[in-house]
Amino acid sequence: MATILTDRQKEALDFIVQYRQEFEISPTLREIGKELGIRSTNGVNDHLLALERKGWLAWPHKRKSRSFTLTTLTKKVYGLGLLMPEDLKILTELKAFVKKSLKGCLSPELESRLGDCSTPQEGAIFMLAEILTLLTRGEK
Repeated sequence: MATILTDRQKEALDFIVQYRQEFEISPTLREIGKELGIRSTNGVNDHLLALERKGWLAWPHKRKSRSFTLTTLTKKVYGLGLLMPEDLKILTELKAFVKKSLKGCLSPELESRLGDCSTPQEGAIFMLAEILTLLTRGEK
């Protein structure tokens, strides 16, 4: 169950979220410590354990570097997409596959709208919605 964070825990979580957005991987304990001015990795470890206990981080492999992840709650609170970078590759490939498969089936307007999608998520979701629309109309 998520609970309120101390100022220090919030500072640590803010850094972790920012770091993951920038580098698409979790920071090391030493990187977190450097950012927060904590010399001991044990001190950083205590903050991460508290964040995990409060529901803000998932940390299943505590002895493995960079192994903690953001929970769905954290992603929602920070306004992050619920998809991770590894998911984006799959969505990009899906978008390309679906676009190729529907070539000639989409109107110029739909082709243009697909081109306006600024992220792989938008493109994949748009294409899947169009497939469902075509299927429900009985079209190929």
